[in-house]
Amino acid sequence: MPNITKVTVSASSSFNHPHEQFANFKPFVSLEAELADGDDYYRVVKELQDRAETLVQSHKESILEDIALDRKIKEIRSDLAYAQREQHQNLDRTADIGRLEKQLADLLDEQSTQHMMTQSSIIDEISADDDDLEELTNIADAEAPKSHDFGYLEPPEDIAF
Repeated sequence: MPNITKVTVSASSSFNHPHEQFANFKPFVSLEAELADGDDYYRVVKELQDRAETLVQSHKESILEDIALDRKIKEIRSDLAYAQREQHQNLDRTADIGRLEKQLADLLDEQSTQHMMTQSSIIDEISADDDDLEELTNIADAEAPKSHDFGYLEPPEDIAF
């Protein structure tokens, strides 16, 4: 039998991407070992093959974990971006509410001021009318004969008693 001094083993796996079509992975490993005098060839091959298959399986699991983590990161980034947009819109709405409340308060103040000015001008007109009425009353009173004076009027001279 020939003297075997070197052993080479390989392992591979093929699997599809869990979220994308037409994407697949093919991890592959090749291991070599040199045999020393007295090494059991079959035991060395079996141990080397087990290591190669374990490495391929570990690599496959690592790829799947990375894909899952990347997907979770993308989801969280998307959720965060959505929440930030919502927050920005809420801030805009809050600013709109504040602006509208200020406009309403200003208009209510303006309405109140106009109402007070209108009432004041009406009162001024009434007061002016009262003053004019009082003046007219005073003039009329001054020009009108006094009722209590009628009994003391002297008769005209051409009338004989």
